[in-house]
Amino acid sequence: MEYTGRPKAAYEHLKRAADLAAAGMYRIESDVSTKLADVVLKVEGAALPYANRSVDAAERAGDVYSLPQKLAVLAEVQASNGRTNDADRSYGKAAKLIDDLLQTVPYAKDKSTLIGTMDRAFVGHFELSVLKLNDPAKAFHVLQTARARGLFEVIRGSQKGNVTLGSTINSTQLISLQMRLTSESNPATRRTLLDKLWETEVPLVQVPGSATRRFIEAGTCASPRSAIDYQAGRSCG
Repeated sequence: MEYTGRPKAAYEHLKRAADLAAAGMYRIESDVSTKLADVVLKVEGAALPYANRSVDAAERAGDVYSLPQKLAVLAEVQASNGRTNDADRSYGKAAKLIDDLLQTVPYAKDKSTLIGTMDRAFVGHFELSVLKLNDPAKAFHVLQTARARGLFEVIRGSQKGNVTLGSTINSTQLISLQMRLTSESNPATRRTLLDKLWETEVPLVQVPGSATRRFIEAGTCASPRSAIDYQAGRSCG
């Protein structure tokens, strides 16, 4: 159902659908409420009740697979209203749910597919850290988390207005590295695996004109401290 240029009509139809679904069709209520939040996202304060409603309905329905994306929408709304700390917590909750889901998926291919559908949470959290929180250490952490899951390309692509859903994460080599990284506890070995994953997955390229380019490049640094130095214009080395 498209309402291009007719936000008021979209709002009325979606609100009616959400109210009908509230009788017990919680997954439908959650999906419709997410769309409602998107429709009114640019109206200050108006989207927040619907974004919260979407998350609540998804939780009542036990819809764990869509809940991270609902939380990402809630975080976007919170950030747009200046509630950056709340947004950070919502993104963090989404990331935790994604990690929990990954533990229940038995096959590497299915894990890659699942990760690819969760891009909104990672991209949103990264951009919040850079643009709203101005927190290089947190941005570095989100970047490294995405890097460990084969999602660096998703974040990099979003800065060019072209988010790719995991187009580089299904190769045998990448899956092998991801699986080894999941089970490895030795810090030195994990760092080596991260470096191999980085080199295998994405050759570093420039993102012209992007406000977050230097943070993305800082992903080649070995620690949050060196990432902060890089953002300040100093060398990682």
